[in-house]
Amino acid sequence: MTFPTILQVLPSLETGGVEQTTLDIAEALRQKGWGAVVASQGGRLVETLRKMGVRHIDLPLKSKNPVQIWKNSKKLRELIKEERVSLVHGRSRAPAWSAYWAAQTLSIPFVTTFHGAYNSSGLFKKNYNGIMTRGDVVIANSKFIGHQIETFYKTPFEKIRVIPRGVDLAFFNPQKISEAQKRDLRKELGLFFEEGRPLLILPGRLTSWKGQKLFLEALLGLNTKNYFALLVGDDQGRQEYRDQLETFIKEKGLSGQVQIIGHRSDMPLVLSLADVVISASTDPEAFGRIMIEAFAMEKPVIAPAHGGALEIVQDQKNGFFFKPGDTESLTEVLNKILSLSKEERNRLGLCGRSTVETEFTKEVMCERTLDVYKEVLNEKNFSY
Repeated sequence: MTFPTILQVLPSLETGGVEQTTLDIAEALRQKGWGAVVASQGGRLVETLRKMGVRHIDLPLKSKNPVQIWKNSKKLRELIKEERVSLVHGRSRAPAWSAYWAAQTLSIPFVTTFHGAYNSSGLFKKNYNGIMTRGDVVIANSKFIGHQIETFYKTPFEKIRVIPRGVDLAFFNPQKISEAQKRDLRKELGLFFEEGRPLLILPGRLTSWKGQKLFLEALLGLNTKNYFALLVGDDQGRQEYRDQLETFIKEKGLSGQVQIIGHRSDMPLVLSLADVVISASTDPEAFGRIMIEAFAMEKPVIAPAHGGALEIVQDQKNGFFFKPGDTESLTEVLNKILSLSKEERNRLGLCGRSTVETEFTKEVMCERTLDVYKEVLNEKNFSY
């Protein structure tokens, strides 16, 4: 039997939900004996991909320049023929345009995943975003995004498949983290505060809509100063924004309680130190990967009551909601969760782990995605 080869295209392989999902699917394809190829502009995760035995093709797919997008489509056509690709999966807008043109020219099935709630102001932007609805099947990573695709882009409901992101429960496993590892990380980060002082962690790349500034403002209204907070995430070249956050921390007297630590590849260990994990995004998250990773590590989550968070967090069961973009509301919820005993917070976290185990595993996400590939290939009478 000849197995299909799937080409996934995305801008880069640095860090983030799109990138991690791409790696998860590539690994699942290899485990099933299928061919897997990834094209991107490269990044820190390329080596991980290669260790899986997956070929990576370096192309300038981050570029939104129309000329470069067209050139990329030609290179993808050559790649499709060289690797005998059976189906192309577009995971972001600019590379999806290149992939769509290449797939159309060669009559290859084309699938897309809507990973984000894209800004759609203006007809040009809407048309540019619309490439993500041109797949033979369009995967939405949440019901929220599925509804947006159907209502705003007028995509037929029968063309949409909702497949939430999944977390690797073997990797995000609190039982695999030793006390010695935690002690060493605290020492590395300079977290020498006394036992019983809660640690609040806000993970996410440093960009304004992720809500780091909102979180810092909310900290100013807390009833206690008996806490420590970490902002964990890469600035990805947004040095000015990072500088603004550092200045705010210094000017508001938070230097002894808040620290920005940049990108970390050991997120299970980092999250294991947390008492509470916060998502503070001011724009609706399409899904919210960090929430299910926190739950996998048995940590309660505070999240804004919009977007994909509404499908993950269960208010007062595994975490708490606050009013999106509202500093006072976030302060109120932080005060509430900090007033709980450690045992009460632990119970919330255990419930979060249960939520992930039943609804958001990597295995289910991969299985359902491969089912989409099979469905499209069969409908196109594609030989494999």
